[in-house]
Amino acid sequence: MKRALLIAEKPSLMRDIQKVYKSMKLPFEIDFASFVGHVVELKEPHEYKKEWKKWDLNLLPMIPERYEFRVKKSAYKVYKEIEQKLKSNHYDFLINACDSGMEGENIFYSFYKMVGSHLPVKRFWTSQTTDQAIGNALTGLIDENDVLIRNLRNAAMYRSVFDWLIGLNLTRAATVKGGRIIKIGRVMTPTLAIVVKRELEIQNFKPEPYFQIELDFGSFKALWVDIKSNDNKLPTLQLAEAILSQVHNNAIVRDLKTERKTMFAPSLHSLLELQKEANKFYGYTSSETLKIAQSLYEKKLITYPRTESKHLPTSFAKSIEDNIKHLANIEDYREIVTSILQNKKQLNDVIHSKRYVDDKKLTDHHASATR
Repeated sequence: MKRALLIAEKPSLMRDIQKVYKSMKLPFEIDFASFVGHVVELKEPHEYKKEWKKWDLNLLPMIPERYEFRVKKSAYKVYKEIEQKLKSNHYDFLINACDSGMEGENIFYSFYKMVGSHLPVKRFWTSQTTDQAIGNALTGLIDENDVLIRNLRNAAMYRSVFDWLIGLNLTRAATVKGGRIIKIGRVMTPTLAIVVKRELEIQNFKPEPYFQIELDFGSFKALWVDIKSNDNKLPTLQLAEAILSQVHNNAIVRDLKTERKTMFAPSLHSLLELQKEANKFYGYTSSETLKIAQSLYEKKLITYPRTESKHLPTSFAKSIEDNIKHLANIEDYREIVTSILQNKKQLNDVIHSKRYVDDKKLTDHHASATR
């Protein structure tokens, strides 16, 4: 019987998978190991060329001919333990059980390249940590040459290299030019620029008073609008009073337009939208919301929270009805859940609606959802 080594991103996930595996009968045996997040990282500039240790504009840009990794000091013990397992030659293939996303690919394959393994790899892929989801992932391991997985892996590696090039080269250039440490980053610097731009807009904003004319007809209110400019703001009180003096007690309705609108339920939560709502209703900071969401994920109460997507995959949509049923256990939701489940047509329409379920709009993770 073939034997595999499954490597999880963190010990808690490894234990969850191990527990489910013991209750299953698979056509291969699995040994288990775990990283503690990143165990290797790209080398520092001076580890490629000694002269790159000096912060000198004449040495920029620093572009290595080949990007290489080094073991992180904080993860040296973990690295050596898994390396020894691989050197035992007891395994026919590896199972990558790092987080199902770009960063998970980066963590696994950075190690894989560093350790020099040539064993074939299967991908354990799930955004849920329920026993059923773990069991399905174990029986449906994805080949490493799957197009989507391969593209995700390549994107992860390119992003890592791009971060190195941008961060190390531009930080040195800005620091030498500025005469003090100025950190530049692919995400950090554009984000800071957005914040600064908005702050300058606030500081330079000069409020200008204006006046409006509103008429109260009892059953409705009407706002005066300039027909030519379609503007309802007047620069002076005198002009507003002059217009108001021409208004009579009676008004004629010249035009009446009505329209029927369908109000859809809000889109599903990406991490950003979740953080915005948590701040609006509960005053939580972004980091507090992420910490709570991560805790709920580890307790198997929600799916993977670190997502940019607002859509669910069609495969997950099939379980929407079952997930809603579980909410009936919460007294405040019981009546609402009953109403939803009784309307089968509406439930079916939502499950098949592109507003919420669309494989083409997924990133490496689908929208966050309860389980």
